[in-house]
Amino acid sequence: MSAVSGKYNWSYLTGDWVISTPAISNGSIYVGSWDGKIYSLESKSGAVNWKFMTGGAVDSSPTVSNGVVYVGSFDGNVYALNASTGTVALDEFSSGVIWKYKTDNMVMLSSPAISNGVVYVGSYDGNVYALKASDGKRVWNYTTGYAVVSSPAVSGGVVYVGSEDDNVYALNASNGEKIWNYTTGGMIHVSSPAVDGNLVYVGSFDKNVYALNASDGSLVWNYTTDGVVVSSPAVADNVVYVGSYDHNVYALDAKNGALDWKYTTGSDVASSPAIADGIVYVGSGDGHVYALNASSSNAIWNYTVGAVVASSPAIAGNVLYIGSYDGEFYALNASSGIFLWRYQTGDMVVSSPAVAGGVVYVGSYDHLVYAFGSPTQETYTVSFSESGLPFGTSWSVTLNNQTQTSTLDVVSFTLSNGDYYFVVETPKGYSASPASGTLAVESEDIERQFTFTPIVEPTPIFAVLALVIVVFAATALLVIILVKRR
Repeated sequence: MSAVSGKYNWSYLTGDWVISTPAISNGSIYVGSWDGKIYSLESKSGAVNWKFMTGGAVDSSPTVSNGVVYVGSFDGNVYALNASTGTVALDEFSSGVIWKYKTDNMVMLSSPAISNGVVYVGSYDGNVYALKASDGKRVWNYTTGYAVVSSPAVSGGVVYVGSEDDNVYALNASNGEKIWNYTTGGMIHVSSPAVDGNLVYVGSFDKNVYALNASDGSLVWNYTTDGVVVSSPAVADNVVYVGSYDHNVYALDAKNGALDWKYTTGSDVASSPAIADGIVYVGSGDGHVYALNASSSNAIWNYTVGAVVASSPAIAGNVLYIGSYDGEFYALNASSGIFLWRYQTGDMVVSSPAVAGGVVYVGSYDHLVYAFGSPTQETYTVSFSESGLPFGTSWSVTLNNQTQTSTLDVVSFTLSNGDYYFVVETPKGYSASPASGTLAVESEDIERQFTFTPIVEPTPIFAVLALVIVVFAATALLVIILVKRR
């Protein structure tokens, strides 16, 4: 069973809206809430591993790297939290903090990007910050002319980011020096740059989609829509896909910006497209989810939900997951659009879902984090090796009602966590040590060694008696002969 089933797994109640997209790492999910807390929840049960209180709402999506959770807050801080221990210390205000760095305004929506041991993030104070991942020391900051809400993209030693001062910036990742900036005709809000090859793609409030030379910032092309572009571009197979508030989804030639096609929905398209297997998936303010042929714009299917779809879809295992302002969370067959299941939350679903291990996770304005599906069962290798048998001798082990036979020195099984009984079937003429027993599989591979010993057959009792009689008779005869000779 997987997330396809729609099985309600668990939910966890936070203290306010959950807009942040969950991050998943090593059996835990990490998510922020407008209650000011960052939560670590056990992915299988929803049990709280820890929670950490910041001083403001958290709508930035966390980034997890090398056992550390990096996230921003409306209190102006960028936090680095121990992913394992969280609040294992004195209180939820100070425990678990590896470091925090104070900016001069909110860290809003901009999610941290990490590259080569440095954390890059934008702030409402107009700065882009580069902080050392290990201790939070400022490596550099670059001041733009207004708030930075767009999430940075790092590629080839360069940080690309948009600002509400209407500019796209390329900054040297090592020292923060400006390599170039390009001024658009409107602010760059939540449209985050997409970097593909030597081109940077971004949308602007001036209604344009831009392609800029990644090296020098020169304009390669721009395409003018009839509405604000807040959707982040997606690039696949030399085509740029993006939505606009003019109700259209656009497919533009990545090299020259020529219009390949556009598809008109019934309202604003704020959702960022997702592309899989030659299909473009996107939501619209008209209450529909669309699946469009990536090559031709033909609608493969569309599905009507109850309200605006602003979150971006997630596709996994031929299933599309998406939330809506009607409070419903939907699962649709990605190929056909056939309804699979839905779940009614208590308020709008703006959070984009995350899928891992057969479970889909999503937040809602009803203050809850939800998990649907059944976790994929982890399996481990149990190996038995032998010594003492001549090469090519067949031997067997039965474990969990499975029998493996080999003429080599190792047999292996694949099992999930649990306690198991095993029996060794020994070749004729040998004994095994141990011959049977139990073992516990506990989230790691196991190796066991058997020793085979040849069996020495005991001499029958009648043979022993006969031998004694023969020896006795021979001895007596020898004595008689010796006596006669004297």
